[in-house]
Amino acid sequence: MESESRPTPRSISLPTRPVSALLTAVLVARWLVPTESAALGDTLWLTQGTLLLGLIWSLVVAWCDVPRLRWRLSDTAVLLLVAGHVLSALLVVAGTGDKRAAMNLLWEWVSLGMTWFLVRHGVTSRVDRAGLVAALLATVTMLAAFGIWQHYVWYHEQVLSYKTPRDELDELQQHFEPHSPYVAAEIQRLGQKLIELGVPSECLDGPGRKSFESRLLYSREPLAAFALTNSLAGLLLPHLIVALTIVVAPWGQGARWPWFVLGALACGIVAYCLLLTKSRTAYVGLCVGSAIGAVNWMLYRGRTTPDCDLSNAHRNRWFTPVALAGLVVIGLITVAWRTGGLDRLVLDQATKSFQYRLEFWSGTWDMLTAHPKHLLVGVGPGNFRQHYLRFKRPESSEEIADPHQFLMDVWANGGLVGLSGVLLLCWVSVRLLTNRSKIQVQQFDAPKRRSSVSQTVRQMVLAPSMWSGGLATASVLWMTSATETIAIGLMVAWLACAGLWSAVIGVGGTSMIRAFGVGAALASLAVHLLGAGGIGMPAITQVWLIWLALGEAVADGTPQPNPESALLPEETHWHVWGRIGLMATLNLGCLFFATRPVRERRMWDESAMTAMIKNQNPGLAESRWSHAAAADPWSTEPWHRLADLTFRRWLAQPDSAALWDQAIEYHTEVIRRDPFQATAHRTLGNWHLQRYERTHDRRDGAAAELSLTAARELYPNHSGIQAELAESAQAAGNVSSTRTAARRALDLDAINRRANHTDKLLNEPQRMRLQELLDLSRADVNLPEPN
Repeated sequence: MESESRPTPRSISLPTRPVSALLTAVLVARWLVPTESAALGDTLWLTQGTLLLGLIWSLVVAWCDVPRLRWRLSDTAVLLLVAGHVLSALLVVAGTGDKRAAMNLLWEWVSLGMTWFLVRHGVTSRVDRAGLVAALLATVTMLAAFGIWQHYVWYHEQVLSYKTPRDELDELQQHFEPHSPYVAAEIQRLGQKLIELGVPSECLDGPGRKSFESRLLYSREPLAAFALTNSLAGLLLPHLIVALTIVVAPWGQGARWPWFVLGALACGIVAYCLLLTKSRTAYVGLCVGSAIGAVNWMLYRGRTTPDCDLSNAHRNRWFTPVALAGLVVIGLITVAWRTGGLDRLVLDQATKSFQYRLEFWSGTWDMLTAHPKHLLVGVGPGNFRQHYLRFKRPESSEEIADPHQFLMDVWANGGLVGLSGVLLLCWVSVRLLTNRSKIQVQQFDAPKRRSSVSQTVRQMVLAPSMWSGGLATASVLWMTSATETIAIGLMVAWLACAGLWSAVIGVGGTSMIRAFGVGAALASLAVHLLGAGGIGMPAITQVWLIWLALGEAVADGTPQPNPESALLPEETHWHVWGRIGLMATLNLGCLFFATRPVRERRMWDESAMTAMIKNQNPGLAESRWSHAAAADPWSTEPWHRLADLTFRRWLAQPDSAALWDQAIEYHTEVIRRDPFQATAHRTLGNWHLQRYERTHDRRDGAAAELSLTAARELYPNHSGIQAELAESAQAAGNVSSTRTAARRALDLDAINRRANHTDKLLNEPQRMRLQELLDLSRADVNLPEPN
């Protein structure tokens, strides 16, 4: 009778495969779009997809008896890392700063935490895990091949496609009246065309253009789907170590040569692309990771091989693959050197590159220690550059967006909470290097091995994760590639790489993914991030989290759920429904605070650009940009476009006080939304200077001086801002400020000339004008020389 009082459980199919497949699609897609633009909201659709997948998984847990994984130290590390960034972002949203960038990155970090959770709880079967690994390695190998193609073919084509609209734009700006509505529309059209070709908007004019053209015309480092070559290196490096571990692991266990050669070929493609990136930190990381992996592999072989001794036969088991790897590396370096992929500058500029890093780190340290709030909670995600420029060294070259060192990066963006999380993450990753005791070597006789191989390969090829990875790759490439030919070529390459890695992994089974190999890969990534930074980019952090979760799962043998069925009691626990509520809340929060406003703002922005360029209707464009500003109240972009459009109209009608007041009002909204951006204050100051040149009213000069003084406070070591401040102070009749700013501008220009920072040099007319202002200020009033 007791048994009749209990509710009868019902058997329900456990859909682990579809969840794992969808997760694979999201993870693969993350590496096929520029991760550097996450602060702008370009990858929010992936963030929303990850959170939606978390909701789907919580519903699976509610209806199926899924084994719960125990809480680990790594879970605490990820929680602290994510919580630190979320807290800092919320402080920016509640206070002052670039709230749109902070909010976008807040949800990116939440999605990274969700990625960790889903990989830990959603990819638990050996076949799904092997399919995920094969899909990831196929994507990386395809991107490496794409990077090699870029180096030898794409850059030449890109230069040709860039020069035509660039020359037309220069012709219009030099020989035609820029205040004409038609000319202004043509200038905007050509600028938009350059942006569509991949030119960042800040690189259309000024120093940004010089920097971009120097990279395009004199550099051929591969980028694949990224915007920075160090980002690509950060993706290739750990996967190369893992791939080498998979290929070399079955050596001496009856592994067949064809599969070894195919795996070595794929590793060679990734290694060669890594060489072409010229990333010195990646080279150091590769050496460190390879050395750690080699030592651990030899120790592993000694523990698992019954006839372990110091005989020549035993030494030959590891000497042969090491010697072959050395020959391959020498061959790749030789080819890269002879074809121009490597040159002496890689070594000659190493000292200068390290000096730049020291300047970045020194300025970041001053920024962190300048205010207790910065020390405790950082400056907030997406707000580093605005705060860093105040502390940038005069001799420093770049206006960096991150400190180029992952510990400082996390500290600056996630505070001490985030820093404690990443340090704990490093410790957990190191522990993988010592975990060898639980790995068993599979010994097969020939018939049994062939059966196991064919069965494993068949399972992986038919695994939903492989199909979803392929569909995600095809979809993203079709949407983002410049031509259909490129998209089709990359898709074919992905399918070939997926088949190759399915076969290679199938030879030894998923036991070939060694925990110490994953630990070596993560160690190499950490070394790279110590000098290159980039942990704030979702795609790079995703690499760390995925492989740490997979490494831990392989190391401790995570309990596997029954893929056929599970028992569900009639009653559900409150925490299950609480998890569903949390996931639903996160989805709605991301949708209403990030995904929807950014999407609507971009739709209005595209519509406004169409009205401006194709229809040549500035009034309609202004109306649509106003709708964009209303759709996304935190974004500066629509207000910036409205201000620029109205100012251009004022230039054509300088007697219109209404247009002037409207332009100033729009630009004030830009500053209100991003008050620490020196460029916004500088632009406003230059507008007042242009008005002063027409009116010669000292009130305009005083307004220009006020704005440029604010810009100088935010970026004190910029020679151009100091030069413009001297001009505005002279216009306002402030002799002392004229002298101080002119002297500082000349001093900074001298520093830039000694450091050969050609993109920051003042031209000769500017230098002569500053010297003239300096002489006039000395003649007008007898004041002591500024220190």
